[in-house]
Amino acid sequence: LPEELGDVLLQVMLHSQIGADDKRFSISDVITILSEKMIKRHPHVFGTLEVKDSEGVLKNWEKIKQADRKDTEGILDGVPKSMPALLRSHRIGEKVARVNFDWDTAENIKEKVHEELTEFLQASPNDRAHQEEEFGDLLFTLAQLARKMSFNSEDLLQRANQKFINRFKKVEALAGADQANWQRDKLEELWEQVKSTER
Repeated sequence: LPEELGDVLLQVMLHSQIGADDKRFSISDVITILSEKMIKRHPHVFGTLEVKDSEGVLKNWEKIKQADRKDTEGILDGVPKSMPALLRSHRIGEKVARVNFDWDTAENIKEKVHEELTEFLQASPNDRAHQEEEFGDLLFTLAQLARKMSFNSEDLLQRANQKFINRFKKVEALAGADQANWQRDKLEELWEQVKSTER
């Protein structure tokens, strides 16, 4: 961790030096702006505002941040497009929840999951674009359910991927190396056998 933090610090110092060389800003400006922002966005620490919990802190942070935004900036503009899709869905949900645009409970989202699944299943098999749209909506809603239940959907999917890989490796070992002779029903039988040994 110290090594990685050093790499981050190097970037801060390097860009600050470039800014100073161009007579645009200095490391002192960077530190001052950061300090002012932290003080402004934490009135419960540096001021008199009282909040009851971390959720209140986050909601207040979002209000202050929104007030600082330019008219053309939206709440979700800062969510990086480079994030993995499930993680990005989670972050989008967090951001809009801070401005009270969220389901009240996980049960409400479960109902929405059923609704989205039904819409996907009812989409015409001849309309691929509609099927893809509905499937995307279902994935997004599942990510919101994970967020509401304090799950990390990215981690959960990684674990599910690894579980599948581990099981299939065992199936491969039982089936033998000659893939040409693998039959679907035999593989499924071996899959169930592997699963049963894990219980």
